[in-house]
Amino acid sequence: MNTFANMNLLMKSFDKFRKFKTQNKPGKGTINQKALHMKARYYCLLLLSFFYLSAQAQTPPDIGDESDESSGYFLVWSDEFDGTTLNTTDNWFHQTQLPTPGGWFNGELQHYTDAEANSSVSNGNLSITAIKETLVDQSLSRDYTSARLNSKFAFTYGRVDVRAQLPPELGTWPAIWMLGTDIDEDGGFHDAGAGTTNGGTAWPAIGEIDILEQFANKLEATSAIHTTQSSGDTQDKGATDLITATTDFHIYSIIWDESTIQFLVDNQEYWTYDPVDKYGSLTAANWPFDSPQYLLLNVAMGGIGGTIDPNFTSASMDVDYVRVYQQEASTVKLPLDFELASESYTFTTFGNSVFEVGVDPDNAGNSAMKMTRAAGTNWWSGGTVALEETVDATTGTFSMDVYSNIALDYV
Repeated sequence: MNTFANMNLLMKSFDKFRKFKTQNKPGKGTINQKALHMKARYYCLLLLSFFYLSAQAQTPPDIGDESDESSGYFLVWSDEFDGTTLNTTDNWFHQTQLPTPGGWFNGELQHYTDAEANSSVSNGNLSITAIKETLVDQSLSRDYTSARLNSKFAFTYGRVDVRAQLPPELGTWPAIWMLGTDIDEDGGFHDAGAGTTNGGTAWPAIGEIDILEQFANKLEATSAIHTTQSSGDTQDKGATDLITATTDFHIYSIIWDESTIQFLVDNQEYWTYDPVDKYGSLTAANWPFDSPQYLLLNVAMGGIGGTIDPNFTSASMDVDYVRVYQQEASTVKLPLDFELASESYTFTTFGNSVFEVGVDPDNAGNSAMKMTRAAGTNWWSGGTVALEETVDATTGTFSMDVYSNIALDYV
């Protein structure tokens, strides 16, 4: 429950108390002092309870905090959408370029834009809003606009939690999903820069993880896996009844490890993709999921999302937060941001991690180098960068002396 909901309940409580105090006025009856005191104590306790719950609900975890739901998983990246504008500097990229001259895939009928009307942040939520309006862009006219966001952060293995409320309007197709960073997709953030191609891997060989999709049935949540083994109308999919998907916030999650991907709603598992169990073994065709993936958030219109309500005007998917947790042995992306040689920094570590450092400040995610530690030493190296590690076992932090002749930035 957010602060605004709590305040509404508080106002209703105070209104009830005010009416109780004024219903017995001098000359119109006798005030029951004992009952009045009991009521006062009750509403004071209610007030304190709401303030406590509001504070609890509004205190997000810090980087390095352990997941409440999955022991051994620690927060490595999040967006709580606490500001007033979308963080496109560090966290998100608007993908607006059409993948084909004919429009988006799957018969979708919208243009994606970077307009604030289609993606806005307020009251602690991100709203991705589809709007009925005509827009001519890239020589194509469409009657709907919306937003499609790529996360600049990418990772391999971990737990993802996205708390969201879905739009009830028919014809909307909200999605929370993931793609591999080596994807060959013009206009995407991880395609070596918007509008270019890096000669990467095509879909579906790149691997797609659909954490949440909702089609014409607004009373269920679905998930899917797309690979060379099975894609499009894939046989690798799951669904669960969720009759309050459009009226309440729910937490949509995956837990991704070296051989399986679990899908959960409100921490209740409803489907697991297990290619060893289904296909007999892990192969390149059924498991392209050992490389970094990034997150996408969007609301499409029409196509396989269903027939659009003729009275449609606008609809939003509201997102409270996006959080990524990883286990102690998972890859950790180090946010190194400095210009040249021999400076010291301190970071939180998560056990014997693999560190990846970007070498291209403009698009580090596509040219990352992996840092590995020489056996029996405290030196991590990769390419032209070396890190000397000094561990403080008491505080769980370590210092890294960095030796390099190139600029470094985020991976």
